[in-house]
Amino acid sequence: MKSQCLKALSIVAIVGLVGCNKVQFSALDSTAASTGVTTTTTTTTTTTTTSTDTTASACYSTNTVPLTIASTATLGNYAEQTLYAPYNITTTIAMHNNGDGHYYGTVQVSYIDNGVSHGGVLSAPAGNNVSIDSLKDNGTVTSVYNYWYNSNQNFSGYVQDSYGAIVLSITSVNSNGCATGNLYYKNFSIGLATNIQSPYRECWFIYSGPYVCGSSTINNKSSLVPSDGYTFLGSFTGLPVSTAFQ
Repeated sequence: MKSQCLKALSIVAIVGLVGCNKVQFSALDSTAASTGVTTTTTTTTTTTTTSTDTTASACYSTNTVPLTIASTATLGNYAEQTLYAPYNITTTIAMHNNGDGHYYGTVQVSYIDNGVSHGGVLSAPAGNNVSIDSLKDNGTVTSVYNYWYNSNQNFSGYVQDSYGAIVLSITSVNSNGCATGNLYYKNFSIGLATNIQSPYRECWFIYSGPYVCGSSTINNKSSLVPSDGYTFLGSFTGLPVSTAFQ
């Protein structure tokens, strides 16, 4: 079970939020493979089909919107906590253009349960991968898989913390610029780990071991639903794109 300083943070301890971000340890880079598929950054043409929301519903006023979860049990599995009757469940999406059409930023899932407020923040950093001779993907934009496609109707990409990853998937954008989408999660099998996650690569650049979070369908944009062990967490509507993606 995660403590309140993991994915589920008590608001009473919010001053300690920084402590729950992934710690960059000075350890051997044993979880980032030195061989693997070479990352490409070209936008692909896919067969993904989605329906554009033509109802032109109004957006919420901020980038924090209600999250309709799959179930209480699913939210508990994501947070690795026993939950009772969570409410005020929201997601806050704050993504930023890296300058080349790729988006770094954060996704937060927040809720109240048993009188305590919780909120975990997962992130994709700005910039490029550090270059190390023994590693792949040297110099690649860290958020290389996070971008809009299908005429800016669809977006998918990764964020992570020390305990797992979320795939943010936008399925449609209406004429008012309001997005509908889904969140999927994949927790790391930390209990199987014999070492920590590489400090030199995010989990979508790791090719073997307990810290792998990459999904082929997200990498090649062949589907808005991630493969490779992800679980549907919840859905949202009315997200103002101009506020959530800057």
